[in-house]
Amino acid sequence: MAESEKKIVGIFPNPYAKDEWNTVMHPVLSYWANSLVQAGWQIVGLETDDLTEIELLKQKKLDAIIIHWTETLTVIFMNRFLLGRILTSRLSRLVPNFVKNRVSIMLIPKVVKEIDDWAKAVSVLNIKIFFQIHELVSHGFVKPGLAECDKYLKKKIFDICSGFISLEESSVKYIFNYYKTKKPYVVAYLGDYADFHGEKIGKKEARENLGLKDCNNIISYIGTVRKNRNPSETVDSFLKIADRNDVLIVAGLGTGKYVKNKRENIIIYDGLIPNKQFRDIFCASDFIINDGRKYMTSAIVRTAMSYGVPVIVRHYGASIDMAKDASIIIEENDDGLTKAIQQAITINSEEYDKMRREAESRNAERIWGQYGKAFNELYIS
Repeated sequence: MAESEKKIVGIFPNPYAKDEWNTVMHPVLSYWANSLVQAGWQIVGLETDDLTEIELLKQKKLDAIIIHWTETLTVIFMNRFLLGRILTSRLSRLVPNFVKNRVSIMLIPKVVKEIDDWAKAVSVLNIKIFFQIHELVSHGFVKPGLAECDKYLKKKIFDICSGFISLEESSVKYIFNYYKTKKPYVVAYLGDYADFHGEKIGKKEARENLGLKDCNNIISYIGTVRKNRNPSETVDSFLKIADRNDVLIVAGLGTGKYVKNKRENIIIYDGLIPNKQFRDIFCASDFIINDGRKYMTSAIVRTAMSYGVPVIVRHYGASIDMAKDASIIIEENDDGLTKAIQQAITINSEEYDKMRREAESRNAERIWGQYGKAFNELYIS
């Protein structure tokens, strides 16, 4: 495609944001943006004002827009009202819940109208909208009003989009069932997370780096705490069946407060984990746990595949295909997680080696560079 023929795609959030998360810890959007450039697109990074203010959006002269996450847009729409600013501010922690509930009841219809007006204005522009669906609901919004408004915004974007991008084929049926309609879509994978967390190292070296060289089984629970995902059940299940030389690593922002049973064989890294240590935890582990409920997409599961580590997961969303044949499935019953951990600890070496090879295969199948080609297919569909 000649330079003069290049089409312009706006991406929200801005894939070239300069904060540490987007440049060092999790530069997923910039990897995908680079793939789009290779596929012939010119990229414009969109900030919240660029997307929510129609006149600013018109000035960009875009052919397409890819929207990844809605949460910051939801806050923008809510903050147009004084009541909304009350709910979204840190000071809302001082407001009694019954007051916040009453405020949200009054606020939601106002925010819904703002979203409707914005969606109507965007839909008449000569711009194709594409929705990259990472999650069906916001797991981070727990305050009254926030979750309801974000759910409505997600549905509105799905209504006006020309098509959507899924991270795995196994997520598509959940998306169709949730929105009760079908639309054109493509699958654009998460690529190799070792590209930015660090090259894979041997299990022995990784354990020495963490000071855990004398351990038997190491199972790790990794990830920022969400309302649908925290390590409390994992800790309880692990303590029921683990030997003293088995270790559970609990790592991620906010995880420490969920570990009530402090034991020598439970190692806690509470906070944003530096890349090298993050890599070491994965490479030191025999299994990685993600027991999040209704959790559509997991960077943790994808990272485990990058390092050839099998996972313990629920049968839902992207994990079904992302970790196919490299996972122990958590049954949906009271002792499902305990049984899964028991299976991981007692697995024979032949079966375990097979699962590690499958993890390596899932990793090799998924590359960052595939994104641009997939998006081109969706754009012309």
